[in-house]
Amino acid sequence: MKKSKYETADEIREGFISEGWNDPHFILLEEGGKYFETFKYNIAKGKKYFVMIETGNVYDEKGKIAMYDIPVCKPTPICR
Repeated sequence: MKKSKYETADEIREGFISEGWNDPHFILLEEGGKYFETFKYNIAKGKKYFVMIETGNVYDEKGKIAMYDIPVCKPTPICR
């Protein structure tokens, strides 16, 4: 069962594993992170966001998806 609020990357990882995910890894979204600007207002208010390393998707402190990391094109010499 998922907790109502995760405080650390290890806690959200354990929550996802308990829900059946196969060994996900998370980092806390902090200043300077890829999507920090998108969430800085809520982070300043005390909310936490976590990035799943394997997918790049961002989850909030309740384990709900906050943003999908969907590439716009395949990496090529023209599009990187």
